[in-house]
Amino acid sequence: MNLFNTIMRKIDFKMRDIKVWPGAYIYPTARIGDQVSVGRNAEIGDRVSIGFNSRIGHGAFIPDGVTIEHGCFIGPNVTFTNDNFPPSPRSNWRKTLVKFGAAIGAGCVIKPGITIGSHAMIGCGSVVTKNVPSGETWCGNPAEKLYPAEKLAVLENMV
Repeated sequence: MNLFNTIMRKIDFKMRDIKVWPGAYIYPTARIGDQVSVGRNAEIGDRVSIGFNSRIGHGAFIPDGVTIEHGCFIGPNVTFTNDNFPPSPRSNWRKTLVKFGAAIGAGCVIKPGITIGSHAMIGCGSVVTKNVPSGETWCGNPAEKLYPAEKLAVLENMV
């Protein structure tokens, strides 16, 4: 990216209230929506799409083929993957979708080809190997649905 393009991109980000913390790297082909915050040392890969009003945490890794819709939270050190058997040709990479309003806790790993439904929540440190339906809370390794009684027990232990 030449100096002119770099300056124009910084002006564009400033006008659209996009905050990129020091050390973060966003590929030139990534599409970033308005009012997005990209944390320190995060990497937003080639052809990634991030919707408006989303938050990408410190050290997150988001490779080619990931789409994050509007209003999502991606916690610190979340790692998305796009290749089940690396290294393989780009034609074998799978696409991942995080739908509107989903939240992914710190340190999660998201396998390739996963869809995380709108307003779903993924607990910290989880490894997501299956699609997560909208509105559900999943946690663990591998991540599984957390049922209402388990949610209550988790909340009681937090107090």
